[in-house]
Amino acid sequence: MNNRIVGFDRELKLKWLDTTADLVIQGLTGKDILSRLKAILEEDIPDRGTRSAKEKTITVLLRIWVKVPDIVKPLRDDAIKLIHQPDSNRLFLHWGLCLATYPFFAFVAETIGRLAKLQGTFSSIHIQRRAKEQYGERETVSRAVNRIIKSFKDWRVIRETGEKRIFEIEKPLLIKNNSYKRWLIEAVLISSGKNSAPLKAIVNHPSLFPFNIVFSNPRLVEGSRRLELFYYGIDEEVVAFRE
Repeated sequence: MNNRIVGFDRELKLKWLDTTADLVIQGLTGKDILSRLKAILEEDIPDRGTRSAKEKTITVLLRIWVKVPDIVKPLRDDAIKLIHQPDSNRLFLHWGLCLATYPFFAFVAETIGRLAKLQGTFSSIHIQRRAKEQYGERETVSRAVNRIIKSFKDWRVIRETGEKRIFEIEKPLLIKNNSYKRWLIEAVLISSGKNSAPLKAIVNHPSLFPFNIVFSNPRLVEGSRRLELFYYGIDEEVVAFRE
């Protein structure tokens, strides 16, 4: 376990993710997007050292929206289409791409969602401990957890309580649009690393804690080009990737 890659080890501002998405929507090449991000982030992250924090941050941003893994490309392409819809909220698109692209991000999000549901709050120390159990006793892991938590604060999905290093989740964003629901379901299924999973477990997955998915009709999954629905027993629906 201690050799698992962290990858997502930067604090990301929501405005940087929005900017990256905007550049993708404009149809710029990866090279042009890289150049533009370097200029845009110059004021926020000054260059220091041989490989600057700015360059590392841009690497993460590009992997979320530009240089995505092959399995995530159809999801990203759909995100570009969904972002134009009048009721679209970019947060769920950023979130879903982060889940599908970075297993470490997904692990931290799931751990926070699970603890917050059980206890109402969570501590950054507890998240660090859980992460080190899975990714190894490395300072890199602790720093990455702290940076993700800072990102979540900036994205306004969690907030600090009055106690040091203790947080609680913000009111979840209501997701009603069926296209958005299908998209998030696919993002979580990719994140799980499995080809299929019980639909109820995916919809209620702890990693989706910033969202309230109104899910009354399982058959809405059938509107997806890449997902299909199976029935096991009387009342268990299973979502899977189409072969």
